[in-house]
Amino acid sequence: MKRLLTRLLILALPAPLLAADDCLPADPAALKWRTVQYVVRGDLITADNINIVLEGVVAPHPARPNKWYQREDEPLARQAKLFLLKLFANHDMKVGVGYDKVKTDRFLREVGHLYYRDKQGRIHSVQQALINAGLALAATNPPNLKHQTCYYRAEKSARERGIGIWGVAKKYPDLYYPILPSSKITAQDTGYRIIKGPVKRSLSIRGFEAVNLDTTGIRIPEADFKRYWKPRDLQALKGQTIEVRGRPYYVKGHMYMIVRHPWSIDRLNPVYSEGQLVK
Repeated sequence: MKRLLTRLLILALPAPLLAADDCLPADPAALKWRTVQYVVRGDLITADNINIVLEGVVAPHPARPNKWYQREDEPLARQAKLFLLKLFANHDMKVGVGYDKVKTDRFLREVGHLYYRDKQGRIHSVQQALINAGLALAATNPPNLKHQTCYYRAEKSARERGIGIWGVAKKYPDLYYPILPSSKITAQDTGYRIIKGPVKRSLSIRGFEAVNLDTTGIRIPEADFKRYWKPRDLQALKGQTIEVRGRPYYVKGHMYMIVRHPWSIDRLNPVYSEGQLVK
């Protein structure tokens, strides 16, 4: 299986996906350039003794055992890590860090948009390269919303080309990665996923607006709903089959997912709603 998965990946450093997208920093002079010491995984590095999470993406994660079960590596987790190692090694182990509105996460790690310089001195997005190779998913983490159009366009392109994790999805559909049908979800499915299922109803409950799929309750915190959503957003989902991304969690026999921004749902995401999704 590992050999077959590896064959799905071509470890080449891609050219920028779109010349006119929003991946480049507004002020290149404001980037902080650091030396990469270690790649922890495809979305987490150490540079100048600082742990830095790649904002706006989620890469496949390596195995993380817990007290209930031993979870294996997610597909292409090692390849995502190797991709970043090769990218930085080919560019003097230097990385430029640009910040969004929130600069640290709850674990006090820095979060940032990362860049590398080519031999001609041009700056390119690390996140865009990673997603474009099919080795990460775009993720929306408000209020950090820079470069969302670029990241989702890169993901849509990789998906249409069927490379990386999208190749895994086509070749090994029984892995349910990265797309997990809501009818197949189990209590063990707690990693970052795209859950696909029919919308049964929308409702308001204490502290949340809610969308219920056939098996999973999507919960939108009230404060986020007021800031980022429109009432007609949820009305438009009625009777639709949607793809919603995030981290499901299991409570008392039911699966839930917190979603903070409409871009986390395909039919409300302007990049994916530009055209029909790849089946």
